[in-house]
Amino acid sequence: MRRSATWILLAAVAAFVVFADSAVLAQGCAMCKTAIGGVDDPLSRGINASIYFMMGMPFVLFAAVGGWLAYECWIHGAIERGPEPEPLRTEREAVR
Repeated sequence: MRRSATWILLAAVAAFVVFADSAVLAQGCAMCKTAIGGVDDPLSRGINASIYFMMGMPFVLFAAVGGWLAYECWIHGAIERGPEPEPLRTEREAVR
């Protein structure tokens, strides 16, 4: 029962994102639009940089935790290592 409720909620959110008008999704606070002058304004560049920083942090955290988990699994043998590669032979050894 709990699993079906999760799927229904997920489907509802996905339907909202797909079918919602882009103008509804693109709304911001009214003060941001009036406070920021233009593209060359230092305030607008600072706000854009902070938005990029906030958008990037979840990806950095996910990559760090995923990398740490992969490393721990590799060290403790949960991820099976492949066979050791054979060493390369020189031309002299290949002729013999």
